Amino acid sequence: MAFQSLHRGVSMKAGGGSAAIAVASITCFSTYLADRTSLELGRRTVVQTQQRFHHQFSALRQQVDRLCIKNDTSKLFSTTSNAKVEQEAVKKIEEAAAPATKASTKRSFAEFYEEHLEKNPLPTKMITGSFLWSVGDAVAQAVPPLAFGSDKPFVYDWARTGRCSFYGFFIHAPASHVHFNFLEYLTNRVGVTGLGVPVFKTVMEQFVYWSWVSNAMYHGFMGFVQGMTPTEIWKRLEDVMWDTQKAQWAFWIPVQLLNFQFVPVRHQLNVVLVTSVAWTALLSVWYPPLDEEIEGTEGKA
Repeated sequence: MAFQSLHRGVSMKAGGGSAAIAVASITCFSTYLADRTSLELGRRTVVQTQQRFHHQFSALRQQVDRLCIKNDTSKLFSTTSNAKVEQEAVKKIEEAAAPATKASTKRSFAEFYEEHLEKNPLPTKMITGSFLWSVGDAVAQAVPPLAFGSDKPFVYDWARTGRCSFYGFFIHAPASHVHFNFLEYLTNRVGVTGLGVPVFKTVMEQFVYWSWVSNAMYHGFMGFVQGMTPTEIWKRLEDVMWDTQKAQWAFWIPVQLLNFQFVPVRHQLNVVLVTSVAWTALLSVWYPPLDEEIEGTEGKA
């Protein structure tokens, strides 16, 4: 097969160089995990301290606001006791309380999401991944009948969408979270700067390890939940891997160059997930699938 032939060719040419790259990658990744653990412990300490001072400051501010309102109201009532002054006092209290009430109740979804992404990055990405993988699979199922027509009535495969949702939540999002942070760590470790950053990250992701790993991970998982044997899963990888990689490079290299250049690390997975909906639709049009499970959402970067 093409994938197997490619594998043999790379092995013959690379020889001991592949082993050296593997050892270097494992060493870098181990160092990355150790550094991330130390940074995470330090970050949690800083966050806890910030939260404690924030609560203290908020309580102090509320006390000051109450004293100011009480003082202003007392002045109003001390001058006269007629109904007009009472109404003015009530209005002043409402005006003073309105900004705080508005600020506490009116938040955009972007602010809400950003807050949770900052406080709980992995769970937030897992939920996002599960939702968008489901959307991507829905697109993959809906596009071929719309684009090519069919004599058979359309029947939506909810079980397939459930498998994609499970994969996006438990496997793809956690693995991608580690991947993007490791890639950032590796870039800083190597000392790449400027326009070299998106180029370095894209080469590492698309050609060195991640695109191969993510595609194999997807097809392996889907084959496993469908009851395939290891031999059948390997055959499936041989059949689809090389064609998937070529299509992926044509689409994802420009996307990731822009993603790595302009998007913060914490949002890079979201860009991939949202763009994957369009990628899924394109795959469904390019390859009218005999087996939609294979074509549906493969090749997510």
